[in-house]
Amino acid sequence: MLDGFVPNPIPDWLATITAENIDERPFPLHDILRDSLYYPSSGFDGRPVQYLGGYIVSFIHVDYGRSRTELDEQLASEDVRFKGYEILATREVTQRELTPNGWIPTPPRPGDGNPARYRDAMKTPYCAWFVFERIAGFGEDHGPTRFSLLHLCADGVAAFQALYHSNQASPKAIAIIAPGTGFGLNWTDYRDPHQILHRSVMEGPSQPPELFMNDSKTAAYWPQYTSKVAEAVSGITIWRRSP
Repeated sequence: MLDGFVPNPIPDWLATITAENIDERPFPLHDILRDSLYYPSSGFDGRPVQYLGGYIVSFIHVDYGRSRTELDEQLASEDVRFKGYEILATREVTQRELTPNGWIPTPPRPGDGNPARYRDAMKTPYCAWFVFERIAGFGEDHGPTRFSLLHLCADGVAAFQALYHSNQASPKAIAIIAPGTGFGLNWTDYRDPHQILHRSVMEGPSQPPELFMNDSKTAAYWPQYTSKVAEAVSGITIWRRSP
């Protein structure tokens, strides 16, 4: 975790999960959304967990270009999985569990891009929930005892609206890192404060995130975030929202 962020205690909903009871308990939707980090076009990037794990224990990754098989292969690979952690428990999550109140999407405006532009590149939708536990031999300085990862194969704009708007919830942080605009098969530009993701996050019914993580050292992509609070050697920078 980066300097300046104090670890929080592992909440009970996460601390009491086991491989045996994860399927038996109701899906803890509101616990997972509360104080989460939302990462659209995430690929399999683990840096938000590396840099904010402990201060945040619930991570939501969204990417429509990664299949369920690819996700499993990534998590099984010693080269790319979360170092120092193993999967304690996992299960699939249904659409009804994610949007129990239903959901009406907010359509794009002219200039936002065409949502159907890369439809052929979209993989079969799924949602998988993982609880990771730190392996013996790795100490508190490595990261939290546990963290939750919800991985959706979905559109980043639609998923934000469905998760946070329909459930009257807010993330603590959002990560916009190499979002794949244009040739990266993203139909809209997450970095652009005039396009639909920015409106969904900043002007929707949810409270805007406290933190913004991006891959620019000079400025946050969104103008509401002006205070640089941390910078990693990889070029990832974290900004705090202005009052």
